[in-house]
Amino acid sequence: FATAAAAWAALALVVLVIGVLIFRPTQKPVDVLKEINAFTNAEFFAHNFLLVWLAGGPDQAKQLVSMSAMSSQPEMNKDPFTVLDINTVPPVLRTDAGKETEWALTMAATLVPPGGSGSSMRSYFRVTFLEAAGTYKALMWPRPVNISTRAIQIAPFYGQGIGLTTPLGT
Repeated sequence: FATAAAAWAALALVVLVIGVLIFRPTQKPVDVLKEINAFTNAEFFAHNFLLVWLAGGPDQAKQLVSMSAMSSQPEMNKDPFTVLDINTVPPVLRTDAGKETEWALTMAATLVPPGGSGSSMRSYFRVTFLEAAGTYKALMWPRPVNISTRAIQIAPFYGQGIGLTTPLGT
């Protein structure tokens, strides 16, 4: 009796495993090129929006408003920043909502302040915008964020020099 019960239990287990494998929902394949293009286009918009916001003068205020969902025109600096470099740093936040996607990218900008001594500084900004059917609109002006980096110290491995009169020195 025990052998027959074990055989039926094993058969039931095999049928259950086969049923799970057959009737499980198949995972949709990811279109990798589409995802890469979506990120690249979003990054391009964020880069341009931050560039106009930082380095644009009063004559670029209308362009900045056309890139945003806000109707108020910002007062642009007559002596704007000089932007040397802008790049994206993690984290990149992406929220899909049907046909729209909200992006929040942290951008690192190397800037030379107006009227400064010419020395550059590194600042970080969060750019939040909405994408709908290939059109991008900023939801708010870029805002500064704090990025903390761990300080490291680089020192030589050897702490003492070699004398010139030693066999290695000669």
